[in-house]
Amino acid sequence: MPLLCNGSNLESFSPSRGLRQGDPLPPYLCLLCMEHLTLRIHELIVNNRWKPISLSLGGPLVSHLLFANDDLLFCKATEEQARLVAATLDDFCLVSSLKVNLGKSRFVSSSQVGEELATCLEEFLGICKAKFVDKLVNITNKFKLVVKIVVTN
Repeated sequence: MPLLCNGSNLESFSPSRGLRQGDPLPPYLCLLCMEHLTLRIHELIVNNRWKPISLSLGGPLVSHLLFANDDLLFCKATEEQARLVAATLDDFCLVSSLKVNLGKSRFVSSSQVGEELATCLEEFLGICKAKFVDKLVNITNKFKLVVKIVVTN
C-alpha cells in the first residue's frame, strides 16, 4: 500500500495487523471514508443527478448530514433517486470496505408519497420504511425522501 507524506511517495508496505482498541487512527480513517461519500454526493449534485431537498419553504437545500456512524441522506422521493442512492452506497461500500447495516437503516418519506411508491423505494434501497416520524420530512408539500444509514465495518 503506497502512502503520500508531505507531497512525497513513501515506500509501499503491506499492513500486517489490525488496529487496537483506543488507537487514535480509526476516527481519521472514518473521516477519509466519509469524505469520499461526501465528494461523490457533491459530484452527483453538480451533475444534476442527485436532487437535494429543502426542509422548509425557502430554506437551503440539504443532501446529507454525517454523524459518527449514522448518516442521513436527503433526496427527492422518486424511483430514479432511490436507485441512485443505492448505487452510491454500493460504490461507497466497495471503495471503503465498510458496510451499510440494512437491519438498522431506515428511510422516511413525506406524506405525499403513496404506499405503492414507498414499496418501490423499499425494494430499490433494500431498506425498510420507518413506521414513524412523518413530521421530520412533511414540512413542505413536495415529495421527499430521507434515508438514515448505519455504517459498520
